[in-house]
Amino acid sequence: SSAAAFTIFELAQYPDLLERAQNEVNEVLKRHNGQLNYDCLQEMTFLGLCLQETNRKYPFPFLSRECTQDYTLPGTKHVIEKGTPIVIPLLGIHRDAEHFPNPMTYDPDRFSPANANYSDHAYM
Repeated sequence: SSAAAFTIFELAQYPDLLERAQNEVNEVLKRHNGQLNYDCLQEMTFLGLCLQETNRKYPFPFLSRECTQDYTLPGTKHVIEKGTPIVIPLLGIHRDAEHFPNPMTYDPDRFSPANANYSDHAYM
């Protein structure tokens, strides 16, 4: 529900993107006689890009993990010991301009295969 709410919030601020999404939904539903089903959703590629961008901009703030084996940080002598809790700051990574240019701009097309504009290792 949060992803849907944030997507609607963002699309409301970008009328051109809202129109693209609405046109896509209308065209796909027309091809499927107004019936919403799994195949229908798979054809809504722009809407999928919108959801990816929403999840990038509004992720769960962090992930918690536990180190499963001793790990020496490359280029150092520092060891993260097995059992050490690890926190991955998703919000910080997803809003870092080094990984996502203009990170506060809602840009679903950054995830388009033909127009990818992000570090794929940074999107979680």
